[in-house]
Amino acid sequence: MTLIALPQDALCLKTEFAFPLAHRKVIDEICERIGTVGLLNPLIVTKVKGRYLVIDGKKRLHAIKKLVRRNKLPRTLNTVPCLLSDSDPIAIKQAEKPLLLSDLELVQEILLADTSGASITDIQNRFECSRKFVKKVLSLRQLSKKLMHAFVNNAVSLDQAAALSTIPNPQAQWDLLVQLGPFATEPEIISAIAAGNTVLELPNGEILLLPSRAVKSSPSPKLNEASRLPLAA
Repeated sequence: MTLIALPQDALCLKTEFAFPLAHRKVIDEICERIGTVGLLNPLIVTKVKGRYLVIDGKKRLHAIKKLVRRNKLPRTLNTVPCLLSDSDPIAIKQAEKPLLLSDLELVQEILLADTSGASITDIQNRFECSRKFVKKVLSLRQLSKKLMHAFVNNAVSLDQAAALSTIPNPQAQWDLLVQLGPFATEPEIISAIAAGNTVLELPNGEILLLPSRAVKSSPSPKLNEASRLPLAA
């Protein structure tokens, strides 16, 4: 699929129809979300006779049109992000996380929502991401301040940060990152750390021993005000 930006008048639905009341409430929620964090995922379209038929994102399109009528559409949506697809829409898989927010933006929003008392299910629905992804983000509350700053400044990926957060001692988290050196970005290494492995064999033959730990699946206590993610520099 190809990401393109289209004017609203180039988008169409197979048939125009009125949504039932429950769906109209969802559309109002989407309007509110677009107003606060923007459009999270592009619409999925296919080209038909010079126009673009929306095959996924009908409620989002109605929300965008509603915001236009209210004169409240963010300028960033003067053209609408869309994925042009030739695939059968049934075959399109649900993404683990929104495509139009960076990991840093999404982490900030999820941690703030969690701090305000939102449940994992609420966060899933609000930010259109999987339960697994939400738990990965919430695990960052165990991350050392030094590694959190590295993540904020794009020196460490979300997967690396979440894996290192399984190490109980903050200094040990940083020491492991340094020990891994050029192998710190290897997907197999990151997965092994996240899984709680206590022995790592690096591609150069070196063996690293990690502390024994339990990788928790249940939610941790809520963040306090001081634990919020710092803004990027």
